[in-house]
Amino acid sequence: MDGATNPVGAARAIGQAPIARVLAWAFLTLGGAQVALQVLALATGLGRAGTAWALLACGAGLALVGVVQLWAARRPMLVSADRLLVPLGLRTVEILRAEVTGVEGNVPGRLPSSKHAVVHHAGRRRVLPALEMPPVELVPLLRTWAALDEPSDQTSSSGGRTSTG
Repeated sequence: MDGATNPVGAARAIGQAPIARVLAWAFLTLGGAQVALQVLALATGLGRAGTAWALLACGAGLALVGVVQLWAARRPMLVSADRLLVPLGLRTVEILRAEVTGVEGNVPGRLPSSKHAVVHHAGRRRVLPALEMPPVELVPLLRTWAALDEPSDQTSSSGGRTSTG
């Protein structure tokens, strides 16, 4: 109904962290392969049964970590009219628009060189996860959303003069 009962509201997905999906699939694949190998070892009687059962449990645990990571990685960062929802692992951090005091890249004064966007809010500094959208696009979007003026120390990719005029 409203923002208090539905924190997402009419939120727009900004992007997901692609590396998290890659790691999740790696855990899932390695865990699944480990389980398959240990089931094969138990079925054929090769090796010691105690070791095979222990390694089977480890493989199942690894595959479970992969499934949980895959679930967590599919959650995008969301921006609505009054808040930014940032998925970090299994939890979601909520940043209220009214508390945002600054948005910049993680390399001060060099936005094109930045790998992460940094949001300053409520006296804290939150480094956002690397997303499909690069910081050179994300920082201006978040600055506009938060109604902040452009900082003088951030360089834009369209600014500057050329000497070949």
